[in-house]
Amino acid sequence: LTDSLIPDLRTKLQKGLQDVDIQTAIASGVGGDALASLLATAEARVGSYAGAYWGTLMYIRGLLVDEHGGKVFWKRDSLAQSCDDCLTYGDREYDSFDAMLLETSGVYPGNATCRGNCRCQLNEVSG
Repeated sequence: LTDSLIPDLRTKLQKGLQDVDIQTAIASGVGGDALASLLATAEARVGSYAGAYWGTLMYIRGLLVDEHGGKVFWKRDSLAQSCDDCLTYGDREYDSFDAMLLETSGVYPGNATCRGNCRCQLNEVSG
């Protein structure tokens, strides 16, 4: 993020602010729309970083559950259009994160078929 995405977004904005059409839009009070359109071109790239972040976060959460010696629950978002992996493995409790990875052949929220669009999460089962 720091070395690639943020500098690229900064450059895109700086160049955009030098564009005569965007300057005109800003002067006429619709600069926000012009800048939003400019940044929309980077939306897919930002989304790919968000998906990678989510997968990493869920993996670390699983490791922490194992460190605590607890069970893990793969919670599906009931409002999401779940992929086949999430439908197969989600909404289930596993004895540990390692046990889940063995059963799912390494699939976990954020690393399922839906990848960066995954809205599932891992939760430690309490008590």
